[in-house]
Amino acid sequence: MNVLTAPWPRHHPVRLPLRVAAGFVVVLGVAAVTGTAYAAVAGKLLPVRLWQILAFLPLGMGFVRAMWHASRHGKSPPDLHWPFASERFMAGYLFLLLVASLP
Repeated sequence: MNVLTAPWPRHHPVRLPLRVAAGFVVVLGVAAVTGTAYAAVAGKLLPVRLWQILAFLPLGMGFVRAMWHASRHGKSPPDLHWPFASERFMAGYLFLLLVASLP
């Protein structure tokens, strides 16, 4: 059998304790985004810090969405590269994020 054409399961089941933990992560993620938005509007962030937070926002949104999907539906989401158009675009974003975060 060809390895590339092997039938791989798309969704992995998530057990109840991990669903509860994923729900907790979703609540913390929403609180973090809300607090960051408040700090940005109130002018309590330096402009450099604000750009760093905005650069990590798509990655955080994708993580929170994956956790929400796991806690709500009990399985992983069908498209793991959600905030981006494709896997290549996501890989390019992660590469640029890595290069930009180097000292």
